[in-house]
Amino acid sequence: MTQCQSRWVNVIIIALVVILRGPTLLPSMSLTDEDYYSTIASDILDGGKVYHTAVDTKPPGIYYIYAGVFRVAGRNNLLAVHSCKVKRRRAGAGCSSAARSLERQHYSGSLPP
Repeated sequence: MTQCQSRWVNVIIIALVVILRGPTLLPSMSLTDEDYYSTIASDILDGGKVYHTAVDTKPPGIYYIYAGVFRVAGRNNLLAVHSCKVKRRRAGAGCSSAARSLERQHYSGSLPP
């Protein structure tokens, strides 16, 4: 595959992701799990404690992430939560791309061992 073809494949994949995942960025689109996370995060902001005043089976980190986003962007702001998720995925994709590029350079001999 040439570099030009590779770019077009990337553009098509990005377009599909935007088209298919775009509606989930809307505030009216919430998932059941997100409702639980939002409720427990709001409880944390009101002074509650995870597993004492609100119970769910997930590790507590997700609730504190939601509480942090709600503290910065406003309570029950799912658009801000979804935007953070998109940024996290972009950062992960960027790290993966950088690692793949370094790996190619290493195995092609253009990087010192």
